[in-house]
Amino acid sequence: MLLPGSPAHLRGYLFEFFPKLKSVEEQRRPSAEAIKEALLQAGFASVQIEEGDRWTLWIATK
Repeated sequence: MLLPGSPAHLRGYLFEFFPKLKSVEEQRRPSAEAIKEALLQAGFASVQIEEGDRWTLWIATK
């Protein structure tokens, strides 16, 4: 999910004016599940991803 345009997030305006850039950006980013799987393969024992306005990633470390 991409943030809408605002004074604090200028890229959002670009996605509004150039919709093709939005699809390019969405394809460029890995899915939350792909990130979770990569972290687990890298040795992280517990990874939780919560969906909200933005993705929140929780990693348990020792």
